[in-house]
Amino acid sequence: MEITKKRITRLEELAHITLTDAERAAVADELTALLSYMALLDTLDTADTAEATHLFGIHNVLRSDTVKPSLLREQVLQNTVSEDGCFAVPQTVEEG
Repeated sequence: MEITKKRITRLEELAHITLTDAERAAVADELTALLSYMALLDTLDTADTAEATHLFGIHNVLRSDTVKPSLLREQVLQNTVSEDGCFAVPQTVEEG
């Protein structure tokens, strides 16, 4: 894939940035080098390589979900400003 001036301009638009001519040339060179490296990787024979989604064989490292005793509602709300048994917080979203 050729990195054209049109492609660089499109990338500028997508990133909402403005580059100088020198920066455009540098980005084009860097992207060309990156794509060349990707093309090199495409030439590797991976037919006998197993697919991998993780580098390590970790499966579900989450703790088990167990029910444990918790505080009573009155204990939770005792040091707060509450209205009708609920937390009272400043409004952050405008109505409408």
